[in-house]
Amino acid sequence: LLDDLASKGEFLTAEEKKRQMTLDDLKPTPELIRGLREAKSVWVVPHHNPDPDAVGSALALGEALRAMGREVRVLSYPDPALGLSDQPGYDRVTVSTDAEELFAAEKPELLVLVDCHRIDRTGPLEDTLGRFDKRLCVDHHLVSGRKAPEAGWVEERSCSTCTLIYKVIETLGAGDDAYGDDPFEMTVDMATNLYAGLVTDTGGFRFSNTVPFSFEIARRLSQKGVDTAWVASTILFRHRRQGVAMMQRVLATFDYHVNDRVLLLHATEEMLAETGGSMSDTEGFVNIATAVDGVCLVGFLKEIGANVWRASLRVCRQGNVQVVAAKYGGGGHQMAAGCTIEGELDEVKAMLVDDLAEALTLVDADSGA
Repeated sequence: LLDDLASKGEFLTAEEKKRQMTLDDLKPTPELIRGLREAKSVWVVPHHNPDPDAVGSALALGEALRAMGREVRVLSYPDPALGLSDQPGYDRVTVSTDAEELFAAEKPELLVLVDCHRIDRTGPLEDTLGRFDKRLCVDHHLVSGRKAPEAGWVEERSCSTCTLIYKVIETLGAGDDAYGDDPFEMTVDMATNLYAGLVTDTGGFRFSNTVPFSFEIARRLSQKGVDTAWVASTILFRHRRQGVAMMQRVLATFDYHVNDRVLLLHATEEMLAETGGSMSDTEGFVNIATAVDGVCLVGFLKEIGANVWRASLRVCRQGNVQVVAAKYGGGGHQMAAGCTIEGELDEVKAMLVDDLAEALTLVDADSGA
């Protein structure tokens, strides 16, 4: 009996099981596939302030649904981060400011959230999207928040939402006579968008979510003809001059606490005015902070209004920043979370230092340090 259980992996750790996973172990839920096949008109929407995983997922799924003959609208938001608008098919994206009028005119059947499983994470679109009777999601993080997750497919073992969308497209592409859906092939544009999300969410295969099947999907996508060098230069390693000027100013704000294990940084509206930059230019700055040797927890404060700060919290090695974000009504997961905090900068920083120091204390207690 023990040998039989061992052969089925019953005695493996969660980490060992994850490393033994293959792409074939990721299976879209029947509810999701059925919903996508039944709908004739679909809106595909990423979370607010989207990254390449969110946008790549939306664009690739949108193209796949069009290949099935569906009426599809992919939505995003104003002021996209540099590189997002260069992703294949972005020129067809509908900006969120037009959503209310279009929803009333088109009355679409189905909403699909990608890299997102709660409509409150769609920011300015929440009220409009809340009117959909049918909603589904595809996401690789289950995060806390004030809204319940939508039905669909949330698979936390996946390294990116684009990985899940690859499996969805693979399933849809097989066709289904019952719905009159003919088979179709994944295009280079679909593969390029999916690769952009994969390589971004794994940090160029540097993050701890990188597992063996991460390289398998990269191989399959590159076989479709993806120009991987173009994706890297366009999506990962590119900054506007205004963004570089913003980076200089943000780097100057690095502030170390708790024996240099907690690092805070901030970006202000004054910096934007001085440089002509935008907050989208600061995308990825937090990764510079998490790369600093010896730092365990990072808090990046972005001023989004007078004395209103959007806090992006990150764990470099061990810890849980979700509990800190939840204290301020935010959400996220253990390694990355966010929240909005009101107050003077110095006051907000002092509160965050105390909260992150407490989170470190819990880590030290768990490790016996």
